[in-house]
Amino acid sequence: MTAVARVAELEGLEGLTEAQEVELAELRPKAQQWQKQKKGFTDRYRAGKAAVARVAELEGLEGLTEAQEVELAELRPKAQQWQKQKKGFTDRYRAGKAAVARVAELEELAEQEPLTDEQSVELEALQPKAQQWQKRKESVAKYRREMKAAVARVAVLEELEGRSG
Repeated sequence: MTAVARVAELEGLEGLTEAQEVELAELRPKAQQWQKQKKGFTDRYRAGKAAVARVAELEGLEGLTEAQEVELAELRPKAQQWQKQKKGFTDRYRAGKAAVARVAELEELAEQEPLTDEQSVELEALQPKAQQWQKRKESVAKYRREMKAAVARVAVLEELEGRSG
Protein backbone atom coordinates (compact mmCIF):
# COMPACT_ATOMS: atom_id res chain seq x y z
CA MET A 1 0.00 0.00 0.00
CA THR A 2 1.45 3.37 -0.93
CA ALA A 3 1.88 6.12 1.62
CA VAL A 4 -0.72 8.21 -0.19
CA ALA A 5 -3.32 5.43 -0.04
CA ARG A 6 -2.59 4.84 3.63
CA VAL A 7 -2.89 8.53 4.43
CA ALA A 8 -6.20 8.72 2.60
CA GLU A 9 -7.45 5.70 4.52
CA LEU A 10 -6.42 7.17 7.88
CA GLU A 11 -7.95 10.57 7.09
CA GLY A 12 -11.32 8.87 6.82
CA LEU A 13 -11.15 7.63 10.40
CA GLU A 14 -12.71 9.38 13.40
CA GLY A 15 -10.75 9.84 16.65
CA LEU A 16 -7.11 9.08 17.31
CA THR A 17 -6.12 5.57 18.35
CA GLU A 18 -2.85 4.57 19.94
CA ALA A 19 -1.69 3.22 16.59
CA GLN A 20 -2.53 6.53 14.95
CA GLU A 21 -0.52 8.33 17.62
CA VAL A 22 2.44 6.11 16.75
CA GLU A 23 1.89 6.82 13.09
CA LEU A 24 1.72 10.53 13.81
CA ALA A 25 5.02 10.28 15.64
CA GLU A 26 6.51 8.59 12.56
CA LEU A 27 4.94 10.96 10.02
CA ARG A 28 5.64 14.22 11.83
CA PRO A 29 9.46 14.23 11.29
CA LYS A 30 9.06 13.30 7.64
CA ALA A 31 6.49 16.03 7.09
CA GLN A 32 8.59 18.59 8.94
CA GLN A 33 11.68 17.62 6.94
CA TRP A 34 9.78 18.00 3.69
CA GLN A 35 8.44 21.40 4.78
CA LYS A 36 11.95 22.48 5.81
CA GLN A 37 13.39 21.38 2.45
CA LYS A 38 10.61 23.13 0.58
CA LYS A 39 11.13 26.32 2.62
CA GLY A 40 14.89 26.16 2.02
CA PHE A 41 14.37 25.84 -1.72
CA THR A 42 11.84 28.67 -1.72
CA ASP A 43 14.14 30.89 0.33
CA ARG A 44 17.11 30.22 -1.99
CA TYR A 45 14.95 30.85 -5.04
CA ARG A 46 13.64 34.14 -3.67
CA ALA A 47 17.12 35.25 -2.58
CA GLY A 48 18.51 34.55 -6.04
CA LYS A 49 15.64 36.31 -7.74
CA ALA A 50 16.05 39.30 -5.39
CA ALA A 51 19.80 39.39 -6.10
CA VAL A 52 19.13 39.52 -9.84
CA ALA A 53 16.60 42.32 -9.39
CA ARG A 54 18.92 44.31 -7.11
CA VAL A 55 21.88 43.92 -9.49
CA ALA A 56 19.71 45.17 -12.35
CA GLU A 57 18.59 48.11 -10.22
CA LEU A 58 22.14 49.02 -9.18
CA GLU A 59 23.49 48.65 -12.71
CA GLY A 60 20.80 51.05 -13.88
CA LEU A 61 21.94 53.78 -11.50
CA GLU A 62 24.47 56.41 -12.38
CA GLY A 63 27.18 57.40 -9.95
CA LEU A 64 27.00 54.56 -7.44
CA THR A 65 28.05 55.26 -3.89
CA GLU A 66 30.89 53.23 -2.43
CA ALA A 67 28.39 51.17 -0.42
CA GLN A 68 26.36 50.46 -3.55
CA GLU A 69 29.50 49.39 -5.42
CA VAL A 70 30.35 46.99 -2.60
CA GLU A 71 26.79 45.66 -2.60
CA LEU A 72 26.89 45.21 -6.36
CA ALA A 73 30.22 43.37 -6.15
CA GLU A 74 28.76 41.03 -3.52
CA LEU A 75 25.46 40.44 -5.30
CA ARG A 76 26.69 40.04 -8.87
CA PRO A 77 28.18 36.52 -8.39
CA LYS A 78 25.03 35.36 -6.57
CA ALA A 79 22.84 36.74 -9.33
CA GLN A 80 24.98 35.16 -12.04
CA GLN A 81 24.95 31.79 -10.27
CA TRP A 82 21.17 31.93 -9.88
CA GLN A 83 20.70 32.82 -13.54
CA LYS A 84 23.08 30.04 -14.60
CA GLN A 85 21.22 27.46 -12.49
CA LYS A 86 17.85 28.67 -13.73
CA LYS A 87 19.02 28.52 -17.35
CA GLY A 88 20.41 25.00 -16.84
CA PHE A 89 17.15 23.80 -15.32
CA THR A 90 15.13 25.46 -18.06
CA ASP A 91 17.35 24.03 -20.80
CA ARG A 92 17.13 20.49 -19.37
CA TYR A 93 13.36 20.79 -18.94
CA ARG A 94 12.85 22.05 -22.50
CA ALA A 95 15.17 19.40 -23.97
CA GLY A 96 13.30 16.64 -22.15
CA LYS A 97 9.93 17.99 -23.14
CA ALA A 98 11.08 18.39 -26.76
CA ALA A 99 12.39 14.80 -26.78
CA VAL A 100 9.02 13.51 -25.56
CA ALA A 101 7.19 15.54 -28.22
CA ARG A 102 9.56 14.45 -31.00
CA VAL A 103 9.30 10.78 -30.02
CA ALA A 104 5.50 11.03 -30.10
CA GLU A 105 5.70 12.75 -33.49
CA LEU A 106 8.01 10.09 -34.94
CA GLU A 107 5.96 7.24 -33.48
CA GLU A 108 2.79 8.71 -34.97
CA LEU A 109 4.55 9.10 -38.32
CA ALA A 110 5.76 5.48 -38.12
CA GLU A 111 2.14 4.33 -37.85
CA GLN A 112 1.36 6.03 -41.16
CA GLU A 113 4.47 5.27 -43.20
CA PRO A 114 7.91 3.71 -42.80
CA LEU A 115 10.46 6.01 -41.21
CA THR A 116 13.55 7.05 -43.08
CA ASP A 117 16.88 5.79 -41.79
CA GLU A 118 17.59 9.20 -40.26
CA GLN A 119 14.22 9.26 -38.53
CA SER A 120 14.74 5.73 -37.19
CA VAL A 121 18.15 6.67 -35.81
CA GLU A 122 16.71 9.85 -34.30
CA LEU A 123 13.84 7.95 -32.69
CA GLU A 124 16.21 5.35 -31.27
CA ALA A 125 18.45 8.07 -29.84
CA LEU A 126 15.58 10.11 -28.35
CA GLN A 127 13.54 7.31 -26.79
CA PRO A 128 15.79 6.77 -23.73
CA LYS A 129 15.98 10.51 -23.10
CA ALA A 130 12.21 10.88 -23.41
CA GLN A 131 11.59 7.89 -21.15
CA GLN A 132 14.02 9.22 -18.54
CA TRP A 133 12.37 12.66 -18.61
CA GLN A 134 8.90 11.15 -18.31
CA LYS A 135 10.00 8.83 -15.48
CA ARG A 136 11.63 11.72 -13.60
CA LYS A 137 8.53 13.89 -14.08
CA GLU A 138 6.28 11.13 -12.70
CA SER A 139 8.66 10.45 -9.81
CA VAL A 140 8.75 14.11 -8.78
CA ALA A 141 4.96 14.35 -9.01
CA LYS A 142 4.54 11.20 -6.89
CA TYR A 143 7.00 12.50 -4.27
CA ARG A 144 5.18 15.83 -4.05
CA ARG A 145 1.79 14.11 -3.68
CA GLU A 146 3.10 11.84 -0.94
CA MET A 147 4.77 14.67 0.97
CA LYS A 148 1.70 16.88 0.74
CA ALA A 149 -0.44 13.98 1.94
CA ALA A 150 1.95 13.39 4.85
CA VAL A 151 1.84 17.07 5.82
CA ALA A 152 -1.96 17.09 5.59
CA ARG A 153 -2.18 13.88 7.62
CA VAL A 154 0.05 15.32 10.34
CA ALA A 155 -2.23 18.36 10.53
CA VAL A 156 -5.33 16.14 10.83
CA LEU A 157 -3.75 13.94 13.47
CA GLU A 158 -2.48 16.95 15.44
CA GLU A 159 -5.99 18.42 15.41
CA LEU A 160 -7.45 15.13 16.61
CA GLU A 161 -4.74 14.89 19.26
CA GLY A 162 -5.59 18.40 20.43
CA ARG A 163 -9.29 17.52 20.75
CA SER A 164 -8.67 14.37 22.75
CA GLY A 165 -5.86 15.83 24.88
